[in-house]
Amino acid sequence: MAEVQLNKPLYKSDSRPSSGTGGAPPSGGTPAQRQPLPPRGPKPGVMSRAGAILVDILALHAILLLIIKLQPAHVVSLGEGGPWVGLAVGFLYFTIGSSSITRGRTLGRILIRTRVSDAAGPDLPLHRAALRTLLLMWPLAVYIALNQMSEEAMSQEHFGPDAYRYVLGIALCAGWFAGNLFFSMIELHGRTLYDRLAGSVVTATDAQPAATQDFFVALRTTDDLPRRNRALVVLSACTLGLTGLVFYMLYVQTRDYNNEPPEKRAERERMQTVLHVPGFRFTFSPGSAADEVTSTSQGDAQTSPAAYRFVRRGPINPADLRANPEIMRMPDTIADFVREEIRKALADGKIKEDMPPKVRFRVGFAEVADLFFASAEFEVFSTSVVRNMSDLKGSKPKAATTVTTSTANALAADKATSAPAATDSFETTLSATKQSEPPTTATN
Repeated sequence: MAEVQLNKPLYKSDSRPSSGTGGAPPSGGTPAQRQPLPPRGPKPGVMSRAGAILVDILALHAILLLIIKLQPAHVVSLGEGGPWVGLAVGFLYFTIGSSSITRGRTLGRILIRTRVSDAAGPDLPLHRAALRTLLLMWPLAVYIALNQMSEEAMSQEHFGPDAYRYVLGIALCAGWFAGNLFFSMIELHGRTLYDRLAGSVVTATDAQPAATQDFFVALRTTDDLPRRNRALVVLSACTLGLTGLVFYMLYVQTRDYNNEPPEKRAERERMQTVLHVPGFRFTFSPGSAADEVTSTSQGDAQTSPAAYRFVRRGPINPADLRANPEIMRMPDTIADFVREEIRKALADGKIKEDMPPKVRFRVGFAEVADLFFASAEFEVFSTSVVRNMSDLKGSKPKAATTVTTSTANALAADKATSAPAATDSFETTLSATKQSEPPTTATN
């Protein structure tokens, strides 16, 4: 019968003699070394592929953002062609980075230690690298087209759910890229669909040469059709399923929009009319600290800012905006609308929180510099008005708080039967960006 030892140590202690305290190795000795990790296989994992693409996108973002900062006027002048120029830069980057010119390595693949190779040889020719990049990036072109259609619809005075068609482009891109990553996980040799169509393969550069050679031999001689078919099903489910789901949601929203009561539609169109400037598109203001400085610099800490922004692709002349009476009245128009909606909400008991004594309604106009992988907004003109809110029910002095543009949107969705008229006392201020001062920017 085997002897059972209690309190037996899990590991045998080093029987070598020690000199010194604490079991340190003897003078001139070396501690026990761990066994080296097995060499990396030639087929990279899905996280390696995703990590390389992420690094490449960040590199493109940094390069194009630097171009925007250095030459903002030139990028703004591109207008709607800016995203297509940025996409072309990305196309050239990935095409050259997948070809024999760079031995199939982009910046991301260098860091992750992978490369794109020809399935029949060491390097991928330039024309097939261009085909691979085209098959990789075609959903991005669809997204740009749908996004510009949505922006055109949003620039109209009245628009419905058709202005959100750009979401279809987002769903298509997400489904295509995620589906191809799943495809590579299932496919026998770790290739995506665009790899198979272009005759390329992604391999690890730090794998053993013998293992890499065996991998290419197996790639040219073996294929698992059932696994390939399963991968195609997963890719189709991701791409068509996600895009179809978003398309159905837009269809339901359009149906509900067409069947909504006339009163609700009239209220919605009234809000859109208030936030409409011909040739511009309304966006939510980034709410920068400049708004806080504007409100407190007047010596009144009780004034809260409410910032709105209108953007346009292309140059803006501040003198034309300053000479437009409708532009100069925009802060008053928005302030009247917000006050009326707050009155309705207070009368219906939908909001009970106290209102700030004063609100500065600030309307800014910005140029959009967009190179797809990087974009920025440069505000060139702004006008504001301070409105007294103390006559509203529940108003009382308190520390300044931020009133966001979503307040008007949320309140406009609620209908009320009547609202009392009121006369407001106000002061108006105007500020335009000076040519000597750098424009404020908000980058994406």
